[in-house]
Amino acid sequence: MPDAGASGTVDPRRAVRRRIDRAIARIDALLTAQVEAIVAHARFAELEAAWRGVRWLVDGLGADGMSRLRLLDARWPELVRDFDRSTDVEHSALFEIVYNQEFDMPGGVPFSMLLGLYAVQHQPSRDHRSDDVAALRQLAHVAAAAFAPIVLDGAPGLLGVDAFAELDRRQSLGSDFRRPEYLRFQSLQQQPDSRFLGVVVPRVRLRGAPRGRSGGDIGFCYDADDRRVLWGAGALAMGDICLRAFRDHRWLAAIRGTVRDRLEGGVVAGLEEVDFATDAPGKFLKAPLEVHVSEALDRELADAGVIAIRRVKHTPYLAIHNMPSLHKPARTFGSEVARVNERLGTMLNYILCVARFAQYIKVIGREWIGSFQSAGECEMRLQRWLNEYTSGGGDLDYDAKARYPLREGRINVSDIPGRPGSYECRVMLSPHFQLDQVVSEFHLVTTIQEPQAA
Repeated sequence: MPDAGASGTVDPRRAVRRRIDRAIARIDALLTAQVEAIVAHARFAELEAAWRGVRWLVDGLGADGMSRLRLLDARWPELVRDFDRSTDVEHSALFEIVYNQEFDMPGGVPFSMLLGLYAVQHQPSRDHRSDDVAALRQLAHVAAAAFAPIVLDGAPGLLGVDAFAELDRRQSLGSDFRRPEYLRFQSLQQQPDSRFLGVVVPRVRLRGAPRGRSGGDIGFCYDADDRRVLWGAGALAMGDICLRAFRDHRWLAAIRGTVRDRLEGGVVAGLEEVDFATDAPGKFLKAPLEVHVSEALDRELADAGVIAIRRVKHTPYLAIHNMPSLHKPARTFGSEVARVNERLGTMLNYILCVARFAQYIKVIGREWIGSFQSAGECEMRLQRWLNEYTSGGGDLDYDAKARYPLREGRINVSDIPGRPGSYECRVMLSPHFQLDQVVSEFHLVTTIQEPQAA
């Protein structure tokens, strides 16, 4: 209806403004549709999620320069093909990068942890054609050799669903992992090297759907579909937790669970807050998680060797309460203490801590070769170094356990027959556990030798 003044005549200025507003709205709609065609494309969304994830991790590095982030641009099919074409895993490109060029190279900087922005499952499917189980075996070998655990995402297919949203309707997952199609996956979990594999679910939200001009000064009103949420790898949450723990304590000891009123443990922060479209903006926030994970489901996933991310109630944060590795030890017959100790030996938070000690011992011992006269002297110096991170028992508070992550540590160094200047180093480490009255040990064996001539 035309705009009319008090006398019934049309106000031409208001009419023009309305026509201009309608034209601008149509232009905004056309531009939004064009941008959506790009942003919503699967390949673009994958690229955006990767770079937003990198930005999240970079923000957590801290200003002290003690943490480093290195990127390897390799798609999952490329890694699988590299393993398939190698005569054995030690001739693969990834082994060369992770082990030969860093861990086993004088002056190299060993990786503490590897994050793979890949979603894996137990068997190929129409939309997922790679043999992930075979590739995971090779990855586990690389990670174990370099004492650098690798964390990846689990695809919905790993849990027997087409999308994580379907988990809300599942009564139980325990029986699924006992089906025949999981036999190869179960065989992988029995391998000792699978202690160095972590699989995380579900995905986390890296960006909400842009509203109005929330995307920045882009020159038009970009009103995206509310379903255009950008999801990223849950493995990124593990990276964020570990970076914070190292920044605060220099060790990856306390990286699960929650601590009241503190941004500690397994709490995940730094994700964009997105609220429900209500009359009170910012009051009711959406969880930055693809699906709600209940405590019962968390336990089932942990029993299956899968790390679950959950929401911290009444907060914008997420948290990881259980941190199993993919390894599932053979059925243990014996006391409850024996079973608990066996389970603790598979938990990724302790594997990360112990693996870092193993790296340091190998690197320090290699640098010291030539400065001592015997295996006994090497053992004494390494033991003295290890004692700096050992509490010697006692009931310690949270901060003290983070500063002294070991309850006990012992080193035994012996000569390797026929190899002068080379030593076998056996290490026993007993971390502080987040369970009362539990004492467990990790036993590691590594070699210390002079650097090979180039």
